[in-house]
Amino acid sequence: MVAAILFLIALALRAAYELARGALVHMRKARLLDLEQRDRGHANAVRALNENSSRLLATAEVGTTLGTVAVAGLAFSEWAPALERWLASLTGINAAYLVTLFSYVII
Repeated sequence: MVAAILFLIALALRAAYELARGALVHMRKARLLDLEQRDRGHANAVRALNENSSRLLATAEVGTTLGTVAVAGLAFSEWAPALERWLASLTGINAAYLVTLFSYVII
């Protein structure tokens, strides 16, 4: 149960991270200038990130990857025993079908 709660928290944090990244990428320059003129807290940092898009992209990819690893690890720890029991109950034909389907979809 604890792993399921942690999974949902990690998933929510990853979603919030993606929304924040999208907001930074799609912010209009006029809106950013308006925020800078009104001396809003981090407008200069946002402008610097938008001007150096490779830095923003690298940060976004690292954050997305770490979030995905966290979510996958928590999901695996919670549902691995049930998945193991289910896979053990499969017959040979069903297992071959799943391997083929997995190979087709993933590879």
